[in-house]
Amino acid sequence: MQYGTYVLYAAPFMIGSFILNMCLRSEGSATYSMIGIGFGGILNCFLDPLFIYGFDLGVAGASMATAISKTISFIILLMPYIRKTTIVEISIRKFKLVWDDIKEVVAIGSSSFFRSILTVIASVAINRVAGSYSTASLAAISVANRIMEFPFAFILGFGQGYQPVVGFNWGAKVWERVKKSYTIGCTMAVGGSIVMGIIIFIFARPLIKIFNTEADAEVLRLGMLCVRLQCFGLVAHSLSSQVNMFFAGIGNAALALLANFARQGYCFYPALLILPRLFGVEGVAATQAVADLLSFIVIIPLFFYGLKTIRLAEEGKIEVKANNRHH
Repeated sequence: MQYGTYVLYAAPFMIGSFILNMCLRSEGSATYSMIGIGFGGILNCFLDPLFIYGFDLGVAGASMATAISKTISFIILLMPYIRKTTIVEISIRKFKLVWDDIKEVVAIGSSSFFRSILTVIASVAINRVAGSYSTASLAAISVANRIMEFPFAFILGFGQGYQPVVGFNWGAKVWERVKKSYTIGCTMAVGGSIVMGIIIFIFARPLIKIFNTEADAEVLRLGMLCVRLQCFGLVAHSLSSQVNMFFAGIGNAALALLANFARQGYCFYPALLILPRLFGVEGVAATQAVADLLSFIVIIPLFFYGLKTIRLAEEGKIEVKANNRHH
């Protein structure tokens, strides 16, 4: 309750930051966008200990620090619009609802929306199952998930950077660049995930110790098992993210959703239902990794279908609607 209160006060600014961040990136101002979001994150790191310990505000202090940091990020991202140095102008007088635009935004945005929802639901589900075994298993799964958030953030960020590139070139019908960005993007994402997976696999024990300094032998054992198994699934996760961003970028919401639902949807829940029954708590630790590997069954065909889609568009066999038709 203490944490939620102040964060919810800042929610409009947090949502505004997301929108301004995407708008600035779409104009090519990726560096300024990164500065705006990054400054808020760095400021939060300094304000947290100040408010929690310096002002002795505890959990409420952490919430205040987050709220202030997000609001300042919003102000920084808003400044180019106030100075009128952007291509897109913010004007209440010019605001009007266009049904075609609303449908397109909802359709394409649904991919990210459901990814976030599925992540939360999957986290709750696996924590409940882990907690039914022991406190140690719950602690191990929680620590492993926090560690894996770092490579996941890199994978998601790379995909979000790739999406406007493919979207612009698809709308402009620059097929060579669409194909090149797709193949290079997927190759770099997979290569990067392999490197990150190797590093995390090797340093799994000290990483767990960082997040849980009092981890006992059981927490270490299960945590290392969970982290190291997920390292094998990073390739599937990275390729899934790129394929999802490709289809979202070209406006194919249905296939973007299909790619998104694989990892923590129709591949995750069967694994969560079956593995703990067969292998007990070790099965819980292996659930996410197995779900990632199972997602290859969907992602590999979608990857090649993406290449086929580019070829058909280049040959004029499918209709391509420019993304900037209203400008």
